[in-house]
Amino acid sequence: MLSLEAALAQSSSLQMSSIQLKIQGLCIIASLPLTDSKHLVIGTLYLVSPNRFDLSAIQREGLRQLICQMEAFLALQQQGHESRAIPRSPAATSFVPGLAHELRNFIFGISATLDTFQAHFADHDEVSKYGTVIRRSLDRLNAFIEELLEYGKPQLLSWSVGDLKPLLREAVEYHRSLATRNNVDLQLQITGSIPPLNTDKQSLCKAFILLIDLALQQEEAGGRVTLQVATRIQGDRTVIYGHLDGAGLKLQDVDLTRLFEPFYFRASG
Repeated sequence: MLSLEAALAQSSSLQMSSIQLKIQGLCIIASLPLTDSKHLVIGTLYLVSPNRFDLSAIQREGLRQLICQMEAFLALQQQGHESRAIPRSPAATSFVPGLAHELRNFIFGISATLDTFQAHFADHDEVSKYGTVIRRSLDRLNAFIEELLEYGKPQLLSWSVGDLKPLLREAVEYHRSLATRNNVDLQLQITGSIPPLNTDKQSLCKAFILLIDLALQQEEAGGRVTLQVATRIQGDRTVIYGHLDGAGLKLQDVDLTRLFEPFYFRASG
């Protein structure tokens, strides 16, 4: 072993190593490269012997498995060094749901305390006024957490052909209580026959819910938000088009193609 180490230490060149090994009375039967996870050569495994012979298929397979085991061992060693030397941030798939869970716990505690506070001081007008403001902020924070969860765990699309009218009605009725609470007249107007549409119903309904919510957030008490949907002929096709009308809509400088990206737009105030 001392002679072998001395011979290989003379040079990293395979040719020089072969010469040194021959001096020691050894010959290289096989040389197999060791690679890392990026397929870069990090070393060479030599099989040497005083006598030259040919390797059988079983012996070659054994050497191949030995190389695989050595590469796996080296990769584990390298990962150990990296995990100790480089701080790693948590994956979004585990961090986002965990963050949303913790935020929900905080909101639940604040909401329960607010309920108790308002019940004890129901006869104080100032308490009621500020409690309403806090409650509105909690509702917006809840909506943010729902969006955060959807961002952290995007759902797979499920396409099917169906009627658009029930989907639109569902989106409008979703906000009926909010519209009543804000004293806003929320209407859906569908003109004519709407052809079937191939779509992911859950995602499209959620998009309409977000769009209507955006209009309701900005509409003042006594106002009206109307979603109008109809069809028209465009060339040789029948197309569906719509219009969302609200006096309070503030969409100046808003990139409509990015409107449904997570956390992209919030009405001022």
